[in-house]
Amino acid sequence: MREHLSGGPLSLIAVIVILVLAALFIPGAGKIAFVLTVLLTLFLIVVLAIGVWAVLDGKKQAEMRRALRAQGRLDELEGNRKELSEIRLTLMSMDDKEISGKGMEIYNQAGTILDTIRKQPEEIPRTVQFRRYYLPALVRVFKQYRSLEQSNTLREGDKEKLMAFLEDTRKAFDSQYQALFNDEQFNMDVEIKTARMIFEREGHLKEEES
Repeated sequence: MREHLSGGPLSLIAVIVILVLAALFIPGAGKIAFVLTVLLTLFLIVVLAIGVWAVLDGKKQAEMRRALRAQGRLDELEGNRKELSEIRLTLMSMDDKEISGKGMEIYNQAGTILDTIRKQPEEIPRTVQFRRYYLPALVRVFKQYRSLEQSNTLREGDKEKLMAFLEDTRKAFDSQYQALFNDEQFNMDVEIKTARMIFEREGHLKEEES
């Protein structure tokens, strides 16, 4: 597109200049050169108008795609919020308060992660597994346990198995949350290291003489 907007119009301008000079200095070529100059000028205007329209339309399309992607991500976050609400309602309906208490810890962790990525949408791509697998899996696990609990069909060891799973989930969610701030922590470490190097170079951190 840039080549069309630069090379083509410049060539037409050069031709128009030549025709104008011909009309001025070559006897008998005035009318023909004038007509050709007008036609080429109109053609040049059309070419430039099409080029400008193409550039503006390309920018508009890019903005629309970005807006659609952002909206899609917000819609997905709303879906995750609904899953979180399902988890809370399921936990509140459980008879086993130890399970529901541990589950509420997970619920609060998940809520904190969702709040963080809503405020930092650039982190949304880094939480795909959390949003598309971990949360739906939790919804299913809690509902299945509640169903077994209500039907009195829990087997020996089911509770212990779920408690171990919830502890693993808590650790995984904690790691996921920390990962959202890795870049900021790295930047802070670099700033501190750089500042210390400057302090030392300027003699502000001289060791005390013993």
